[in-house]
Amino acid sequence: MEAPSSPAEPGESLDARRRSAALRSAIGRLPETQRVVATLRVDGDLKFDEIARLTGSTTNAVKVNFHHAVVALRKSLRGRGSDDVR
Repeated sequence: MEAPSSPAEPGESLDARRRSAALRSAIGRLPETQRVVATLRVDGDLKFDEIARLTGSTTNAVKVNFHHAVVALRKSLRGRGSDDVR
């Protein structure tokens, strides 16, 4: 599964586009399971139990993979100097 991408919005600032590109790049570097879980959770707006059913995993495993993905994304984006990462 590829990292989500979207065309630039007309009013979107260069800084916002750079942050978006950095996030897409960081998502693309996640291990496959974490990338799939994070994408389904955020872009697909699916619940953990729905993701578990789709991936053939347990709900707990999905939650753990999502947590690891969030931690990895925060670390990756902080390393790039993104000020918006909490």
